[in-house]
Amino acid sequence: MQKISNQILIDMLGCSKQDPSLSIKDCSKKLGYNHTTVYNWYRNLKSGKWEAGYSKTEDSEPLKESVVYDFVNSFAFSQNSSKILRKLVTKKCLTNSYCYAKQFKILKRLFKKYPNIDFWLNVDFGEPRDDILLYIGKAEQNLHKKFIDFTAKDGYTKFNYDYKPEKREPREKKKKNIWDYY
Repeated sequence: MQKISNQILIDMLGCSKQDPSLSIKDCSKKLGYNHTTVYNWYRNLKSGKWEAGYSKTEDSEPLKESVVYDFVNSFAFSQNSSKILRKLVTKKCLTNSYCYAKQFKILKRLFKKYPNIDFWLNVDFGEPRDDILLYIGKAEQNLHKKFIDFTAKDGYTKFNYDYKPEKREPREKKKKNIWDYY
């Protein structure tokens, strides 16, 4: 059994940053680690059973706080994918295992293009559909616009109002006669 270390956690973080749609299992297999062991580390770190400074590591160095924090927060897509699918897909499709797997695969593909978990959790996509394949085809342009609007930074400069009215002399009022009304 392999022991936890800062380097293993950093490798897992690098894998997850390379492709944010990968789960702990996918990253572990890609890097050659046992995924159940890595998931147990993740669970212990997230629950607080192990904290930063945990010293029973492979290299006898305590775990760094920044590495632990980043590792616990790095696999957001796999944690929230079911919430996103409930928002996008009808209940009828979610109960069918084949349809669910298909929709999950499409969502994973879309998440690679638009890798912001807050975007997927907060943007309103309308009524749930039977199939989200539409977002890869016809409605991808609308999805792209929503993503740009969601991730846009406000770059406006504050407007300073410097106007000072000039002093003008009042005009002479011309007395109106009866022909001015016709």
